[in-house]
Amino acid sequence: MVAQRWVNPALGWALPSPGQTYPNAQSVLVSNVTDFGPWAISNIFSPLPIDLISFTAKPVDNEKVICDWATAAEQSNDYFNVERSKNGSDFNSIGIVDGSGTSNQTQQYMFIDNNPYTGISYYRLKQTDFNGNVSYSAVRKVSMKDDDFNIVVYPNPVIDF
Repeated sequence: MVAQRWVNPALGWALPSPGQTYPNAQSVLVSNVTDFGPWAISNIFSPLPIDLISFTAKPVDNEKVICDWATAAEQSNDYFNVERSKNGSDFNSIGIVDGSGTSNQTQQYMFIDNNPYTGISYYRLKQTDFNGNVSYSAVRKVSMKDDDFNIVVYPNPVIDF
């Protein structure tokens, strides 16, 4: 395992700092650190498959939900599953968007859910590498209005006078 620091979208991950020590199996000690963020611990030279800049899910005209996201960098990114849930726990795939493989440039993505749930629903991304490893985004909550309404007329039957 090595500790690595994210430099920027143009440069990606810095090479592991020399002289790292390993006090136990779950930690890495790095000397002479002058920059504190962001860091990751990994057993490869590009510790995270994607650097997700943003992920949003927004209702449009109470008819559809637009999910859009951006990455600053990608390493062996095969595709994204856009997932939806009614309860925030049990997610189902509603679409797949191809990834950009390996890139150190900002990539923009979008998926439109044309059949969203009424009421509250939840969206997330499931990112899959070429080797089958997966990672998940944060969950986004969306509220769609229920346009159905009931009209009650009473007394029933109505009497004409």
